[in-house]
Amino acid sequence: MDAAIATERRGQWLTFILLLVLMAIVAFGVIPAAERLLTRVFYVLLVVFCVGNLPKWISDWRNLLKKEDEPESLPPPHEDD
Repeated sequence: MDAAIATERRGQWLTFILLLVLMAIVAFGVIPAAERLLTRVFYVLLVVFCVGNLPKWISDWRNLLKKEDEPESLPPPHEDD
């Protein structure tokens, strides 16, 4: 479990560093048409994030639908002495 967390954290840091580098390229105008490059990278990262989280979203949605379909259980009756 710790290895999976470390891998995700490393990926997040690498993505953050990549975005900082690309924003610096745009800010200083190092590459002509860098704005289009940054926009494309942003969209690619957005798609990767959505595709990566899609299975979780689907399972959460199914669990929510299951909860709505189940009748609410009533507590057992209490007998007063």
